[in-house]
Amino acid sequence: MFPEASKKMLTQHLRELEKDGLVVRTDLSGRLPHVEYSLSNSRGLAALSLIDTLAEWSREYLSQR
Repeated sequence: MFPEASKKMLTQHLRELEKDGLVVRTDLSGRLPHVEYSLSNSRGLAALSLIDTLAEWSREYLSQR
């Protein structure tokens, strides 16, 4: 989704989001290293709700221009 983002920078930001309680990191490594990130049930979903509210507001604002 973000081709211009380096792997190092993406990993760094994901770790910060994990530290802040917004995402949960799940290590699914078997033979190959593999991790998945998902929104946390509390802070992550609350942040998503705020983002949705801002997106809706911006759509309404743009339609009024």
